[in-house]
Amino acid sequence: MVTDESATVLHVGRRDGAVDGALTAVAGDAEDIAVSTVETQEEALATLDDEAVSCLVDSLVADEERTGFLRTVRERAESLPYLFVTDDPERADEALAAGASDVAVRHDGLSDEAVLERRLDAVLAQDISTGQQPEKQEATDELLNAIDDIFYVLDTDGFLTRWNETAKQVTGYTDEELTGMRGREFFPEEDRDQARAAMQEVFETGSATVETEIVTKDGERIPVEYTTTKLVDDDGETRGVVGVGRDITARKERERQLQRERDRLSATLDTAPYPFVHVTFEDGETVVQQLNDAFEETFGYEREMLRGEPLDKFIVPEDIDTSTEVNEPASRGETIEREIVRETADGEKRDFLFKSRPLIREDGTVEGLGAYVDITERKERIEKLNQIQSHASEVIWMSDPEKESMDFVSDSYEDVWGRSTESLRERPRSFVESIHPDDRKRLEEALAAQREDPEGYEETYRVVQPDGEVRWVHDRASGVYEDGTLTRIVGIATDITERKEREEELGYRRALLEAQAETTVDGLLLADKDGTVHYYNEQFLEMWDIPRTVVANHSDDEILSAVHDLHADPEAFRDRVAKLYDDPDAESRETIELADGRWFERYSAPVRGDDGSYYGRLWVFRDVTERKERERELRLKKRAMDEAPVGITIHDVDGSEREITYVNDGFIQIAGYGREETLGEDISMLFGAETGETERDLLVRALERGESVSQVLLLYRKDGQPFWGRISLAPVTNETGDVTRFISFLQNVTKEKEHEQEIERRLDEFGEVLAKELSAPIEDARETIQTALERDDMAEVEVADRSLERVQKLIDDLTTVHSFSVKSREVSETARDGFGTTR
Repeated sequence: MVTDESATVLHVGRRDGAVDGALTAVAGDAEDIAVSTVETQEEALATLDDEAVSCLVDSLVADEERTGFLRTVRERAESLPYLFVTDDPERADEALAAGASDVAVRHDGLSDEAVLERRLDAVLAQDISTGQQPEKQEATDELLNAIDDIFYVLDTDGFLTRWNETAKQVTGYTDEELTGMRGREFFPEEDRDQARAAMQEVFETGSATVETEIVTKDGERIPVEYTTTKLVDDDGETRGVVGVGRDITARKERERQLQRERDRLSATLDTAPYPFVHVTFEDGETVVQQLNDAFEETFGYEREMLRGEPLDKFIVPEDIDTSTEVNEPASRGETIEREIVRETADGEKRDFLFKSRPLIREDGTVEGLGAYVDITERKERIEKLNQIQSHASEVIWMSDPEKESMDFVSDSYEDVWGRSTESLRERPRSFVESIHPDDRKRLEEALAAQREDPEGYEETYRVVQPDGEVRWVHDRASGVYEDGTLTRIVGIATDITERKEREEELGYRRALLEAQAETTVDGLLLADKDGTVHYYNEQFLEMWDIPRTVVANHSDDEILSAVHDLHADPEAFRDRVAKLYDDPDAESRETIELADGRWFERYSAPVRGDDGSYYGRLWVFRDVTERKERERELRLKKRAMDEAPVGITIHDVDGSEREITYVNDGFIQIAGYGREETLGEDISMLFGAETGETERDLLVRALERGESVSQVLLLYRKDGQPFWGRISLAPVTNETGDVTRFISFLQNVTKEKEHEQEIERRLDEFGEVLAKELSAPIEDARETIQTALERDDMAEVEVADRSLERVQKLIDDLTTVHSFSVKSREVSETARDGFGTTR
C-alpha cells in the first residue's frame, strides 16, 4: 500500500509489453509514484475501497461486462481518471458513454506503447482542478513532474494556469515568466492558425491531437505532438483545456531517416539489374506498392498497371497456389528464398530464384521486398549438363586414395578401355594393366604421388584395348577432403586419340599453310605493334610493286611511303592505317581505289596470343578489280531490265511457291498491276476463265520441274481485259545445279495473233474457192475413169487415178493448214477492242 502523499496508478488486467512499457514510462523513477496491477474486477473494486488511487487503467481482454464495471467505478469515484483499453474499435463510444475519461484502441501487430503512454498522460491531467485537496494536489504535482512530456493547463481564454517541470526545461522559461503567458505565444507565427483550429476542435469534440513546433525562449524550434483534452469541473462547466506535449524530434528524425531510406530504396530498385517489387499484405493478398524497371522489362507489365493491385493476379500461373508457400510466411515477417515459377505478360512461364525480406515499419506493420533472379537459362544449363554427363565421352571416376576401391566409374570406361565397368569395380587397379608398357612405369609413379597431391596429378598415356587398338587418354584428378583428411579422389579421363591424330596432322597442315601463303592470290603482311614487319608473301610485293630493298628493312612506315602515290586518295589511306594501328581491338574490311584504276579489298585484324596478348596486325590485300567491273556491269544489266520494253519478273523458288520478287516497269504496263500488288504473287495472277488449260499446265509444270518453256496463251489484265501474251520462263541455277529462281519474260502478242487469225480467214476463203473450183475437174476425172473402165483401158485409168490422188493430197494439206487455229476470232476481237494497240 502507498502512503497518502503518494500517487497510485491502478491497472486492471494482464500486463503485456505495451501496457507495461507505457505504465513504466509514466511512473518513471519517482519513488512516490506507484503502479499497482490486479487481474480481476473484484480485486480492483477492493483496492479502490482500501487505497487512494490517482488513475485507473482498464485493459481486461474479452470481458463483455467491462462497461458495467466502469459504471460501478463511476458510482464510487465519479471524477477518477479512467483509461479504457480495448481491441475493438466499436466499443470505444460505448465506454465513453459509460463514463470513461479516454479510450485507447489497440491494433493487431502494432506496438501501442507510445499511444498508451500519451493517452495515460492526458487522462492523468484531467484530474487537475483547483478544488483538489492539498495532499492530492501535491501527489499529482509529483506525478506530473516525473513524466518526460510537457504538461500544461489553459483556461478558456488561452492563458497558462498550470505546467510541469518538463515544460520549463523545454521552453527555457521560469515559473514567473510562464505566469500570464498565453498558449499561442509558444507557436511559430505560421502555425498559430493551426493551433487555434485545434483548440476549437477540443471545445467541440472534447480532444484533439496536432503536430507543430514549440518556440523556446532562445528562439529554438522543437517539433512537438500535442494531445489536448477539454477540462470540465464537477458541474460540467468547461474550465479550459489540459494537454500533454511530446518532443517528437527523435521521431521526426526517424521519419526523415525512413524517408531517406525509402528514397535510397527507390533509387536502388530503379538501378537494380534484377526485378524487385515492394508489397504490402492486405486480406491475404500481396498488393504492389512499387516495382523497378527490371521488373517491367522481365514480366512485361507497366508499373502503373500493377500498383495497388494484387501481384498474384498477374504473374502467378493459374495452376500454382502461393498462399502457404510465399504469401503467408512473408506476411508474418519471415525471410523466404526458394525457386518458383512465374508467368510473363505474354504467357511465357519462367523459373526464378525468389528472395523476400520483411520491412518492419515503425508502427509494426510488416511489408515485403522481393527480388526475382531469372534462373530459367541456368536450369536449362543444369539439365543440359546432366544430359552431357549421362552421355559424356569422358571417363568420370572416383576412388579411395590407395585405389583399393573404385566407388564410381562412368559407362564410357567400356568405350575407352574396352573393358566392363564391373571388372574395374571388382579389381580397382586393373585399369593400370591396360596401360601401354612404355607408359606404365611413369603412370604408377604418378599414381603414388597422387595420394599426396591429387590436384597435381595430370597425365597423358596410352591404353591398349583387348583387340590391340591403342587409345590416347588425358587423365586429371582432384581431392575430396573431410575435416582436412583426403578421403576420395575424383578424376576425369578424356579420350584424346583424335586430338593426338590432329596434332600429328597439324604439323603437316602448318607446313601446308606456309606453302599456301606463298601461293595464294592475296597479298599478306604481318607487322607488330611497333611497326616492324615480320612476314610478307611474294604476292604482296607483286600487287604493290614494292622493291625488295624497301622490305629488307622490315619497316611498315617505309612500305607505306613506297605505295603512297599508288592510291587515289593517299592521305585518307595513311590516316586509316594509323587509326587501325592505334586500336588493337579493331577489325576492318574495306575497299580501296588505286590511281591506276585497280581496286583492292583490304582486311585487317589484330593478332593475339593464347593469353590474349596483342602481338601486332595482319593485313590482307586482294585484287577485286574484276569484281568491281562485274558489279558495275550488273548495275547496268539491272538498269536495262528495269527499262526493258518487255515485262520481266523474277520468281524465287521456295518449296511449292514461286513468288515474284522482282518486277520491271514493262510488266506493270502490260499487266496493269501495281508493283506492290505484283510482289509476292505468282504467274497465275494473269490467268483467267478463257486461259488455255494445256498452255497453263505447261507453264506450271515447267516451274515445278525447273525447265525452260515459252507459251502463247490468253491472259487477263487487272481490269479484266484479255490479251494474247507470250510467257517465256528460264530457270536460274546455282553452282551445284539447283534451281534457285526463274526469270519470266512477258510480251503482248495480240497483234501477231490477229495477223495469224487473218491468215486463217484467208485460208478459209481460199479453201472454199478451191473446193468449188476442184469439184468439176474431179467429177470429170471420175467420168473418165468410168469410161476407161468400160473400155478396159487401164492405162487411162491409172493416169486419172494419179490426178485424183494429187488433188486429194492438196485438199488434205489445205485441211491441215486450216486446222492451225489458236482461239476463236471472237476472243481476239475482244482483246483488240479492249487494248487497241497496247503492247
